Amino acid sequence: MEPIIGITANSTFINNRSYPEPHKVNFSPRNISKAITMAGGIPIIIPVNEPRLAEKYDDMVDGLILAGGEDVSPALYGEDARKTIRATYPKRDEAEVAITEKILHQEKTILGICRGLQLLNVIFGGTLYQDLSENEEVFVKHIQETPSNHPIHTVKIEENSYMSSFLSEELFVNSFHHQIIRDLGADLKVSGTSSDGVIEAIEILEKNISVIAIQWHPENLYYKDQDHFALFEN
Repeated sequence: MEPIIGITANSTFINNRSYPEPHKVNFSPRNISKAITMAGGIPIIIPVNEPRLAEKYDDMVDGLILAGGEDVSPALYGEDARKTIRATYPKRDEAEVAITEKILHQEKTILGICRGLQLLNVIFGGTLYQDLSENEEVFVKHIQETPSNHPIHTVKIEENSYMSSFLSEELFVNSFHHQIIRDLGADLKVSGTSSDGVIEAIEILEKNISVIAIQWHPENLYYKDQDHFALFEN
């Protein structure tokens, strides 16, 4: 039976000639849904909603993808917002923290993508650099200006990690983030890094928890590279 995979949505305003003013819509990158379908799953988009509904959504799905989006609110890890931070979406943070905690409690699988990695790290008690400029050791370009289906830097996958069982030793990835992990969350394991030491992949497969998360966007590379497709298969 095909697994049902929830994808956390974002929201934005759009203009439509049928309406007198912009109206708010939920949206999700279509490539994520396509990748799930190709991997044999059934995608369901979970809108930004009240945290109290997390249990209902948890009942519907067999696994969860935390998709990319705005910066994670620094309030979640006890910091004031600094001048380098960009837009946050506290309502989405609250909704995704709630559903993630439910999914973890039910021992279901989670894949975090970009913001999803950052949020998972915070949920497990870690912290973030609010901007790449806060870490003087960063020298790789992590916010690319080339199209999203063109990778721009390498990620080395750690030996003996779970990801090493289905990914190559070194991947070529795309990159669209300006925040990175500062302090790693409890029980999380680093499974991939870029050449400047930025944590690009994390995982935890113990205590009946199955979590993998990456800093890049495999939904824009899965159709041309088996490594990136494998992230949706596993």
